[in-house]
Amino acid sequence: MSVRVCYKCRRPGHFARDCYPSDESDEDNSDDRICYRCNRPGHIARDCQDLPEPKRCYRCQAVGHIARNCTVYGNGVYFSSRAHYSHSYSVPNQRGERCMFFARVLTGYTTLGNNTMKVCPQDFHTTTDGTHIYVTYHDTQAYGEYLIWYQ
Repeated sequence: MSVRVCYKCRRPGHFARDCYPSDESDEDNSDDRICYRCNRPGHIARDCQDLPEPKRCYRCQAVGHIARNCTVYGNGVYFSSRAHYSHSYSVPNQRGERCMFFARVLTGYTTLGNNTMKVCPQDFHTTTDGTHIYVTYHDTQAYGEYLIWYQ
């Protein structure tokens, strides 16, 4: 269990929003804030000159992309047999409408994919997560049959 530490006074047991000036303080320094990014006094994280640590993808732990754009099962075109999963990748327009393709996908022989795959392994046609995600590597493997608009 971690101990709560105030970023303002650096004392345990409360958060900065609950911090009140102490009567024990000999000097009245208005700039005694401590940055939680670099852990140095005099400024807050918003004004910190240190570069932030690059964000890591929580799926594959690589730097340079976020989980939404992760190619954890291969560097190809992703399809899912579950509409609710694909819904999370559909961005609504100004009217709140979303769209999704209903596609016919030739999966053929599949194998478990990983983020190092740029092409499908020999003797296989697609890579997969083992449940509902399929990754194709050729344009001829998928045919967008319907474009579905919904809210």
